[in-house]
Amino acid sequence: GIVIMAYGTRAVLAAALALALGSAEGFRPLGGCPSAFSATRSRYNVLQAECVKPSSSPVMNLFDNIAKLFNADPRTAVASHILFKDKDQDTVSAEVKTKLESGELSFADAAKEYSSCPSRKQGGDLGRFKPGQMVGPFDRLVFDPATKINEVYSVKTVFGTHLVKVTDRTEAEV
Repeated sequence: GIVIMAYGTRAVLAAALALALGSAEGFRPLGGCPSAFSATRSRYNVLQAECVKPSSSPVMNLFDNIAKLFNADPRTAVASHILFKDKDQDTVSAEVKTKLESGELSFADAAKEYSSCPSRKQGGDLGRFKPGQMVGPFDRLVFDPATKINEVYSVKTVFGTHLVKVTDRTEAEV
């Protein structure tokens, strides 16, 4: 069966169930587990609820939503990036983009020299990933069908300005 856990009081558990499922229908409280310590060293209670009516509508909705998360989008992409985080990020990224487009500098060499991201050690290579694994604007650029393979694009995120090169992308099967 499925067990839902929440930290805090029974009211918090009920609220967690209501938020996750729309209601607590189909679950019964199991009580608390031994207290644990959070990263801040304060104590909190762990409460559990067990599924007693797996065929109830909220429980079925939960299973449907979990299935959608795991099977939601079969697309993948491979991309490299160069992250600029300093106060001159727009100017420097534009200069580097010009050097990349002219062939004066390779993407991997530029990443090693200019990027603020640890991926710079791999020439900016982020490997293969799925939609939703990267920060929003970056993710949208990479998975946009209008984004051309092996072209350099600029995108701003909460982390700074990125120069991005998508080297492979699989599309959803129709």
